[in-house]
Amino acid sequence: MSRIILALLAICLGMLSHDRVGAEGAAPLRLAVGGLSAPDDSKELREQNAIFTDILTARLSRITRFQLVERTAIDAVTREMSLSLSQTLKPADAIRVGGLLRADWLLLGSQLKNGETNTAIIKIVDARTGIIRDLTAVSLNRTNLEISAAGVAEFVSTSANRVSGTEQRVFLGIGGFEDLSINNRYPDFRKNLRASLEQKYRGTRYAVVERAMVNPLLAELRLNLSGLTGSALPDAAAQPAFLLVDGTYQSYQDETAKISLVLRVQEIGGGQKLYSFKEPPGPELDEKIATLISGA
Repeated sequence: MSRIILALLAICLGMLSHDRVGAEGAAPLRLAVGGLSAPDDSKELREQNAIFTDILTARLSRITRFQLVERTAIDAVTREMSLSLSQTLKPADAIRVGGLLRADWLLLGSQLKNGETNTAIIKIVDARTGIIRDLTAVSLNRTNLEISAAGVAEFVSTSANRVSGTEQRVFLGIGGFEDLSINNRYPDFRKNLRASLEQKYRGTRYAVVERAMVNPLLAELRLNLSGLTGSALPDAAAQPAFLLVDGTYQSYQDETAKISLVLRVQEIGGGQKLYSFKEPPGPELDEKIATLISGA
């Protein structure tokens, strides 16, 4: 009990500066940063995740939109409640933790291993309602944690500037694009299209993820919503939508080198649409595809 009292005293002291900022202008969001470690992780992995959390916290501390909750306060409160901010919290637990920490948002994460790829599912939970406000999947570069931390910090920053209570988040799961050509002239079509869509949608309500990440993201949302009932449930229009994008293509030659592309856009829980293109691959085609996806 003494630990939690000390933690609350530290929080109150921090809130004094928070109130002073609010008097001069818009108050920053109080953000509690969790880690990625699970109780059954190895010692080496826990140490590496602690380093990642420190790097991420340092990056977020430079963003004036946020006021970070002290790590000592987070540790004391979660220890007292026998919880971890790296685990999936029930909405009621998220609200309780958020109340004790005087936090507006909780930044939570968990790890997934897909083949040889390490991925972090990062989510922002509204500490007042317990509802997931935003989430994404970020590749974990174990040899360069700075890169991964930069990606998470950018996600949190743009989310604060972009997401409103009624704006729907849309996840694009980029699947396979089968090349039916004999000559395999454009082997990097999928890779280039994904990079172009990521650039196009940066800072918008659209998020581009690997197809393999769609089910884990859906699972996080469904688990979060399963703990809510009645008026606590968010409006359907505010819940994220998931679109699966894949297709087939074949290169051919007339006056210039072109591809014949059949693009499929399928909404999970909804219908699907097919689009056909016959033109050179590149920025103009990518722009047309992005426009169609936005209207899907």
